[in-house]
Amino acid sequence: MTVRSRESENSPRAALIARAGIPYTTAMPEKADIVIEATGSPSAALRGLNLLAPLGVMVVLGTSVAEGRVSFTDLVVHNQVIAGSVNASPESFAWAVQDLGRRIPARKWCIVFETVRAASTLMN
Repeated sequence: MTVRSRESENSPRAALIARAGIPYTTAMPEKADIVIEATGSPSAALRGLNLLAPLGVMVVLGTSVAEGRVSFTDLVVHNQVIAGSVNASPESFAWAVQDLGRRIPARKWCIVFETVRAASTLMN
């Protein structure tokens, strides 16, 4: 597993991920088996969806009001899944990063972070 983000490798979240022993890079893959979009940004979610490989799963954590185009034909033909969830605290995010590195095997992961939020609480 590798966390891929547009945030700098010097960001607080990148440091947290590195502390968990998970590889981190700003390079985006052509395709990913699992995409976790955790910013609530509709544009990041649509970019993440475009990275989703056939048989891939995308999890959208958080949202804001916006519209975008999604090809339902591609979702069906490529057997892709999109799931959504809310109510994750900074502590839950930190726990999830640590747990992903220990428990969940995956060939390719992509976590998309579009915006930099105050993450200093995660570093404590």
